[in-house]
Amino acid sequence: MDALVYYGKTPVPWSVIWSEEEAAKPWSLRPCDFAGGFMAVCPPDKRGQGKPNFGATHPLRQRQAVVSGLCEICRFPLKLKTKLSLSEERLTDVQGVGQVPLVVEPLCCSKCAWLSVHHCPHLKKRAADGQIIIRQVFQFVPVAQQLNGAATLEFCSVDSPGVIGHFKMALTKYKVRDLSWLEAQVS
Repeated sequence: MDALVYYGKTPVPWSVIWSEEEAAKPWSLRPCDFAGGFMAVCPPDKRGQGKPNFGATHPLRQRQAVVSGLCEICRFPLKLKTKLSLSEERLTDVQGVGQVPLVVEPLCCSKCAWLSVHHCPHLKKRAADGQIIIRQVFQFVPVAQQLNGAATLEFCSVDSPGVIGHFKMALTKYKVRDLSWLEAQVS
C-alpha cells in the first residue's frame, strides 16, 4: 500500500486531488470498476505532482476508498479498524434511507483522524472552537453522485449527463465521539 505523501512537512491524504491531476483536462469518461461498471469521470493518476488541493478529492481514488473500504488518508484497509468520519455534514433526507449525514469524504482510521486533527488548519480550528464532529461509523450506504451535462462538459469536454462523479456515504449507524475519545484510541 502507499505510504503517506508529504507536501513540505504536511501529510497529504491519499484521496486528495493534486494540481497536475486537475489541470489534465479533459478527463476520461469510462466504465469504472468502483462504480459498478457504470460510466464515470476518471482523472489521470498523477498523485504527488504539483500542489495538493486539500479541499477536493480525486474522483477515482475517492470511489475506490468508499467501495473498497480504504482509509482516505493512508489507503490501508479499514476492515478491522475503527472507522471515522470528520465531515461536518448535517442531516439530509436520502431516498430509501431516511434522514442521515450524507458525506463525500471517505472514512479514515483513528490514527489518521488524529493526524488530520493535528495538521489540517480547518480541523485544528474547529477542534479549538469545540466544533469538531467525530463520528465513529458502524454502517453506511454508498450513494452515487450522478453528474449533469454541464459538469461532464467541464470535466470531460463531453455532454453526458448521468455519469458517476463521486460517491457519497449515507451514514446509517454511527456514534458521535469527542477529542478525548479519539486521543484514547491512538494512545
